[in-house]
Amino acid sequence: MDSKQKFTEVLKPAYETDDWFLDSFSEFNITQKTQILYEIEVVSDFLPKNGSWTQFLYGVVKGKRPLFYVIDYLNEEGYKPLMIDIQEIDSDTYLDAMLNKNTIQYYYERYNRHNNSA
Repeated sequence: MDSKQKFTEVLKPAYETDDWFLDSFSEFNITQKTQILYEIEVVSDFLPKNGSWTQFLYGVVKGKRPLFYVIDYLNEEGYKPLMIDIQEIDSDTYLDAMLNKNTIQYYYERYNRHNNSA
């Protein structure tokens, strides 16, 4: 009994990546990469749009030794966000971003509020 495949669905991310991002991203381990990509995917629709200006988004991968990072991205109206670069940062820089409401966690909470109110 052979079953035939009815269709193939290709999932496309809600964002795009630049070569610089991919080069820097390769320095992280697989667990860190998986978490970062998941978080970007979830919050990409809630990132502010700022014309042709790059912006920064801060995140943390929790663990025994947390990884704090910043993503340089471009988000123009009518286009998917473009992730330009990613770099490891110190915890003080991340805490400053928390105070400025510019973290993945902040946008993730907006995502949850939006989905829970629908």
